Formats: sequence, C-alpha cells, structure tokens
Amino acid sequence: MTWTPIETLRRLAARTAPRSLVLRATTLIFALALLLGLAFALASAHLVERHEDARLVSQLQQLVATVENTARIACYLHDQTLAREIATGLMKTHAVGGVRISAGGTVLYQTFRGATAAPQGHLSRIVQAIHSPFDARSTVGTITLYLSRVHLRARAWGYTRVVLAILAAEVLVISAGTALVVFLLVTDPIKRLSIELHRPRTSASPALRVPSGNESDEIGQLVADVNALLGHLDALVSAERTLRIQHELSDRKLRLVLNQTELGMFIMDAQGALQSWNPAFVRLLALESEPCAGEPLSRLPPLAQRTLQIENMLRCALLGAQSYEADLELLSNGAASGRWIELSINPLGPDQLLGVVHDITERKRSVAAAEALAMHDPLTGLLNRRGLDEALTRLIGAGTAHDTLALLAIDLDEFKEVNDTLGHAAGDEVLRAVGRLIESAVRAGDLVARIGGDEFVAVLLGAGHVHRAGEIADGIIARLTVPLRLEGGTQVQIGASIGVAQARTAADSPAALMHRADAAMYTAKQSGRGRVCFAPSQAERVP
Repeated sequence: MTWTPIETLRRLAARTAPRSLVLRATTLIFALALLLGLAFALASAHLVERHEDARLVSQLQQLVATVENTARIACYLHDQTLAREIATGLMKTHAVGGVRISAGGTVLYQTFRGATAAPQGHLSRIVQAIHSPFDARSTVGTITLYLSRVHLRARAWGYTRVVLAILAAEVLVISAGTALVVFLLVTDPIKRLSIELHRPRTSASPALRVPSGNESDEIGQLVADVNALLGHLDALVSAERTLRIQHELSDRKLRLVLNQTELGMFIMDAQGALQSWNPAFVRLLALESEPCAGEPLSRLPPLAQRTLQIENMLRCALLGAQSYEADLELLSNGAASGRWIELSINPLGPDQLLGVVHDITERKRSVAAAEALAMHDPLTGLLNRRGLDEALTRLIGAGTAHDTLALLAIDLDEFKEVNDTLGHAAGDEVLRAVGRLIESAVRAGDLVARIGGDEFVAVLLGAGHVHRAGEIADGIIARLTVPLRLEGGTQVQIGASIGVAQARTAADSPAALMHRADAAMYTAKQSGRGRVCFAPSQAERVP
C-alpha cells in the first residue's frame, strides 16, 4: 500500500499527538507556529547577511579610496616597504580579511587575517586598479581587499539575534492567542458535544444538548443534525427489529414447509456447488450421508455419470435465465437402480440457482407398463402386431445381415371348429397353449408374436441356412398336432400351416418380409395343411 507524504504525516501525527482534541489542537498550533518562526528566522538571517555583505563592501570601497594616492606611489616605485605599511594600516579595520598589492604582475605585499593563503569560496572582495601618479591613463598596479568572513558572520548573527527575539515573542503571543480562540470556539464545544454523545440516552430525553453559546453557529447546527440523525437511526433500528422478527417467523415457516415437503429442494452457486438443502433431497437421492457444503451436485454418487448433462443444464439456466428440467435414472454402484427423478434447475439470480428433485419412478413404471401393454397381446402375453413391427424394424435397422433372420407365419388348422363347438373361452385357452408351445419350440432370443385371431409369427435370429428354419417349423407343427387337454379334461385336435421367409438384404422391410411369409403360408394351406412352405427367393432353395 502506497501512502502520500501528506497521508504519512497525518498518520505519524495521529500516533504521536495526545489523544485529547484540546491538547492535540494546541500542540499542533504551537508546532506550526514554531516551524513558521524557524522558517522566517532562517530567511531573515539570510537577508541580513546579504545586506551586511553589501554594506561592508561599500565600506571597503571607501577605505580603498583613502589609501589610493599612497598606493600609486608604492606601485609606481615598486616599493614593498610602503606596500606593507599600506596593507598593515588596512588590516586594522576588522571588516578587512586580507590585502594584496601588485605592480607590474608582481605581488609587492599580501597578508590575510588568520591564514597564510588567500581565502577560498565566494567571499566578497574589491579589486581596485592603481594609476600612475603622473599619468591617470596608465595603470601601474592593483590593490585587492577581501571581506572578513568572521566579521561578516559576527555582524550578521548580531542582527539575527535581535530578529529572532522579536519573532519568538510574536510567535508565542500569536500561538497562545490562537490556541485560546480555537479552544474556546472549537475544541471545547466539540469536547462537550463528545461528552453528550457518550451520555446514556433514554426515550424520554433522546436529544443532545447544545453547548452554551453555540446555539446559532455551526456547532449548534451540528448538534441539530446529529439529533436528526439519531432520531432517524432510532426509527431504522425499530424498523430493522420488526423486520428481523418477521424474517425469523417467515424463515421458521419456510423451514417447516421445506422439511415436511416430499419435494427435494436445494440451493447451488453458479458453479453447481451445493449451499443448502432439505431432508427430502437426501432421501430422494438415496444418499448414505449428508453431502458437504460446497460439494458439486454432479459429483454426488447417484449422479456421478451425469456430470456433462447437469453442467449443461446449469449453463443453460444461467445464460437463458429460465428453468431447465430433465428425467434422470439414479445409479447405484455405477449401475442403473430402476429409480427415476425429475431434476429442475431454476435461476434465482446471476450467481445462485434453485434445484427441485421429484420422484417419478412410479410414473416411469406406469409409462413402461403402458408401452408394454401396447406392444403385447393381452391374451397370450406375446408380442402383438405393433410390437412385432417395431422389433423387426429395430432388428433390420440395426444392420442384421440377410440370410440370418427368418420369419415364420403360423396359421392354426381346425381352430374355427374348436371355437364354434366349445366356445370362446376354450378357444382362448387353446390360443394360450399354442403360444406356449411355439415359445418352447424356438430358441432363446427368438421372437414369438400373435398378430390376430389364430395367426402367430416366430422370428428366428441367426437362423443361418433355410434348412435350420425348416427344422424349427417342423418342430412347431409336430408339437401342435399332439392333442391338447383343456381344463375339464376335454381334448382338442388342431394343427398348423407355416410359411417361411428369409430376409433378402439388410434393407428388407418388415412389411415385405411378412407379405412373402404370408404368401408361403397360404400356399401351405392350399397344399393340404399341416405343411411348411418356403417363400421363393434366390437365397432360399427348397430341397
């Protein structure tokens, strides 16, 4: 985290300053006044030093003018003794820090106060050209005077002390006055207001008292605003308390409803992680234990293999802002358990979803039973015509190779006489017995159907050569020629005529196959009944 210099200073002041607002304000005022006083003192010392430097330079110029005539003679005659006397006289002035007299490029004499060489730095100096005493246009030498650094600082510091004393007195008086004014007008009323805020309030006296003397100023307005805010907060607290009680009652009612409902309900986040659920959710999914909060719905054991489907439902519900439903079969140890649920996912917001689970096992069983009833003959329990058509379509469409599927069209002989002499009940008993006999004559995996009246169909899967289908057809005729014993001891004698047709190609239609088998069956009846006839085709050769 980066702090600005002002923020850093403010934090440092907050840590080191007294906790009392009055002491802190007074301390800050005095500190600010001290800093300003020091700044003004430094500026004043600099100005005084520059002023004194200019004054001393002017004094040195006047001093040079007094010895100029004597210096002309010394330089003209190159008289070192006279030059030394001039320099010695000039050094008696405390402002002079050094003297150098030169003539014709040669130093006649030089001396410096407290040093053996010329002073360094930016010390002010005066260089005066010395002209010939006989020709004012001819320069015979120079005289250089250096300003004394010690003397300059001593004079400047003397003036500065006076300025500092005056500034210190002014700072002290102004700071004390300012601190007193701030204390009386600002900090003391605020302190009293703070005490008022910490005073226990009751409903009888909720308002803060305005400090005396501040009724019409900003402090009084602040107290009025605070009182208005306190009143508003009291109203909000009262309203919040009422709403909280109502929310607790509603939440208690909702939890009671959720715990008693048979619907499984749960809340998820946008990633499908569970947040909350009711007991019915655990019961309907047949979970062995309560799931953990944050566990993804798709990772629960009964739904482990539905991850992609559930994640797609979550994504569609969030993007489309609408409900999505799906029927899912629950898994047990990785296998289908026969139990079904209807899962509904509903968006509650941009990052929350409501899920509802409903047990639809009975509905699925009812639908399956209805479908089975629609596909089977209610008398014999065998496939009916619709069931046979769908089975043939599925088998042929699945790519069953030709010459491996044979269809036997079976028509009973002498059944009408049984039905007419013994009645329909006996006829129904004969039909049920015939269905069982045909099923016992075919192989496991073959299909048997009753398509109407006394007409039956057997579908042989993987029959191979037509001789194998003929053998099975002969076995059916042999079983049906044996007299049947009905309830009550009555025996009936029936028979059967069978037409056999094999699938020509994998694209052969069920209707075409049935038509050729029926044609072969009618040929068998016309040939004397109790016979097997084969539908002619290039692939079927009757021996």
